[in-house]
Amino acid sequence: MSRPLFILDDQTHYFNGHLRSSTPQGAEFMRSIDNQIGNLFGKVGSFKLGHQTPEMYVDKVFHETATTMGGLNPVGFMDFFGGKMLGNMDNYAKFSDQYRDRMVLFGYVNPLDGEKALEQIEYQIKNFNVKGFKFYNTDPRGPTRGWKCDDRKVAYPVWEKLVQMGIKVASIHKGLSQGSTYYRYLADPLDIDAAAGDFPELNFFCYHASYPEVEKSAMIAAVHDNFYVDMGPPISSVAARRPLEFDELMTRFLKIAPPRKMSWGTDQILIDGVQDAIEAFWRWNVPRDAQKKWGIKPLTEEDKRAMFGETLGTIMGLDIKGILKRTGKDGFAKRQTPRVKKFSAMFND
Repeated sequence: MSRPLFILDDQTHYFNGHLRSSTPQGAEFMRSIDNQIGNLFGKVGSFKLGHQTPEMYVDKVFHETATTMGGLNPVGFMDFFGGKMLGNMDNYAKFSDQYRDRMVLFGYVNPLDGEKALEQIEYQIKNFNVKGFKFYNTDPRGPTRGWKCDDRKVAYPVWEKLVQMGIKVASIHKGLSQGSTYYRYLADPLDIDAAAGDFPELNFFCYHASYPEVEKSAMIAAVHDNFYVDMGPPISSVAARRPLEFDELMTRFLKIAPPRKMSWGTDQILIDGVQDAIEAFWRWNVPRDAQKKWGIKPLTEEDKRAMFGETLGTIMGLDIKGILKRTGKDGFAKRQTPRVKKFSAMFND
């Protein structure tokens, strides 16, 4: 393994936990997050996500894992918290701008804001170093509202603006409807199908592989060159904790679509144990019974490198070789844990 492993985690966050009690809806949302994370850790009912800071983010992402770059995603459930974001966009921009070789910033707008959203896209591109935009169909304006990716009046002007401004990546939160019965229909990925066909210049990344609708996202990925799925929870998060479940989830996708349509994501620092997941996925391959039953080919080293970040990094126009050269000996690399250094050393022989 003669070249370093480039890991671009397409979804990372840190949460302003102080907003937990700002509104009843916000409290309910945070309880649903607690329950989902608690389920992964076997701590259902006893897990509580605390307040997180940029310092915690840097330590966990770049010292405790082999992540090369973190895709910093704003969390757009603003109306749950009285109009405030769990991660403030201006603060995210200032934070990520300090570490351009280590962080990729995603912008955020709500298409329901109409002309204001288009203005914000232009503002964020011109003033922040954004490489893509993150969207939440379930950002509500009432108990039945939301928006669809194929809505020609609401969503299409946003896609047109991104293309006009040279943005290549639109990431859509799908699946994992946060426990809300009102918005589960918006978690279905099929609305991206028409949008991907109508905007071939834009690459749509379907987060969480629209779990539990993994096969639906796989079918769209098999049809559209510009449609990808993110491996975020629950996929990546069970790679080490529940390997049989990981086998099952990966097989459900790979029996339909090629591996290079998957993009590594973890939801760190909400989710812990990311280095375990990285190492587990690097060791993993398609189970032999799945290879035989579905005709799935084993993953090659190049497949895994593409999935870990080379595909997304290339789409975003990142200088991957230059970034690896600069980050290989930076302050973060020097402060990595012994375990992470040992793992990274495998790729520098």
